[in-house]
Amino acid sequence: MIEDQERKAGTGLFSRGAVLAETRAPGACIGASNPGAGFAAQDSPSLLFLTTTMGDVIKNNMEAVLIEKSRTAVSDTAFFETVLWHVPIPVPGSNHHFKYRLALIVNGECVMRYDNERGKGDHRHLGDIEEPMEFTTLEALFDAFQADMERILA
Repeated sequence: MIEDQERKAGTGLFSRGAVLAETRAPGACIGASNPGAGFAAQDSPSLLFLTTTMGDVIKNNMEAVLIEKSRTAVSDTAFFETVLWHVPIPVPGSNHHFKYRLALIVNGECVMRYDNERGKGDHRHLGDIEEPMEFTTLEALFDAFQADMERILA
């Protein structure tokens, strides 16, 4: 690995005994005038923690991709709505790359919603009750929503 080679050679980000919280590829720091020089660690170890890598920029500038946005009538008074995004970075509190909202609306009122909010992770709302859920797969998520919807509408 490049990081191991730098460590042995005493060059780049590992020179001058800098302590790193995570390893980064040489020349990955934005603004490095000499790629591979590891200027942040050489100038000040604390600067490394304030430096953005090119990988971070690419990851954070990737856009979310809308997979589905639909509304399906289940009766004259009820419908369910599905909004599903693929996101480049998991929503804080979730460990998968989906942002979703599944909602059952009856007589104009949201009676059930599955979603993953920032900081709350995967959870569901049943009336006024909010409870965490474990996300395993999209199929399992949709199956659980379907089962709850059928129970509520019965």
